[in-house]
Amino acid sequence: MLRFHERRFARRDDLIAEARRILTAAGPEHNSLVVMVADPVASYADFLEGLSADADWATQARQLVTTATTPENHGYTPSLANPPQTPERRPGGVALTTGMDRHNRFEGRDRAAEVVFYESGRLALVSERPTFIWSFSNVNPPPPDQKVVLEELIVGNVDLIVRLAVEDCHQYGYRGAWRFAVVVSGLHGASSPKLLDRWGDERGPTYTDDSYSRSTEQTLTDLDAGPDQTTSRLVMPLLRALGVHEHDKWARLRP
Repeated sequence: MLRFHERRFARRDDLIAEARRILTAAGPEHNSLVVMVADPVASYADFLEGLSADADWATQARQLVTTATTPENHGYTPSLANPPQTPERRPGGVALTTGMDRHNRFEGRDRAAEVVFYESGRLALVSERPTFIWSFSNVNPPPPDQKVVLEELIVGNVDLIVRLAVEDCHQYGYRGAWRFAVVVSGLHGASSPKLLDRWGDERGPTYTDDSYSRSTEQTLTDLDAGPDQTTSRLVMPLLRALGVHEHDKWARLRP
């Protein structure tokens, strides 16, 4: 039993390492990115090969994202829930992107995001702008700019991938468990805008690490029962560190 649990935790650590690899490949010069990875645990076949091979795969991928989208996914930018979603081929899969440059790169202008559907069943989402600089142009003299965390973007993208994994299962027949991992970079010195007053005099707890990472594993039965529990496991430690875990905005994520 001990070895079983050791293997489970090792797999989770491996997925966090994979998320960090994706983050570095997306743009080592970026100040801040969020990466979300979902991996089917017991898939012995490339169950999303049918999506990649379909002549109309872009329409199918957009429909999967649309079905997985909630109203909260339209409340931040960039968002893969908002058109246009540009279809692109990727090694081992296909992708929907928004705001990318003509070479499909992240340029650090806080407008780009992509989700990749790998033929193996893996899902990977990368987005710019989990943090941004808050300026107090209405205050004279203006206080120093503050780095803040766009919690809605982080929680929204985690939630989107969790729901997208469920949709993939129902559409393409995978019935096994999933591993999920999230990594957010560029957090050092940031705080929640929900606890920042309009004059810049008061702020909530400041995040003191450079990045945040978290992983979990869930059965399809648990995912079908409600994706909020999985999203909560992945983001609640970050919300607690920022002091906003009891905010009404995140009531659905509380136990």
